[in-house]
Amino acid sequence: SSGMLQRLQASGVTASPLLAAVLSTNFLMVGAAMVLLVVTAVLRTGTDPSLAALAATGMIGFTLMSSVGLLLASRFKNAQTASAASGLVVGLLTVMATPVPNIADETARLAVTLTPTGALTESFRAALNGADAQSLSFVLPVAAGWALLLLVLAARFFRWENDRG
Repeated sequence: SSGMLQRLQASGVTASPLLAAVLSTNFLMVGAAMVLLVVTAVLRTGTDPSLAALAATGMIGFTLMSSVGLLLASRFKNAQTASAASGLVVGLLTVMATPVPNIADETARLAVTLTPTGALTESFRAALNGADAQSLSFVLPVAAGWALLLLVLAARFFRWENDRG
């Protein structure tokens, strides 16, 4: 991978267009996978999900999780270290994704909803149960805020491999 980064660096490509290209390509692949998953879920369960809310949550969720990956990749010198760190971060994010209806305490419920994956979990749960995007006016902006913050940090901290210390 260092050869590819050296070629990109020599070409004059800056971090922002590179990150945009990575996100765009991955977004198309994840979008296709989400369509297949939603169609399969609807056919198997007979639920009537809100497609607009699912699409909004899916786009925000994709951006959020890609931003986490890009931020991790931007800070580590090699793939092994980035992979180990991502395993730890994904584990932590998974713990934070406790479904909100399963939490009895109102303060704990709000705290979980304010985490990146807690907001996504709540958004997906509600959208799959037919909630429209309007009724997700709290959790979607929380998830979008996290996605934007992490994407800005990834772009800010991105370094070409030989620039990292």
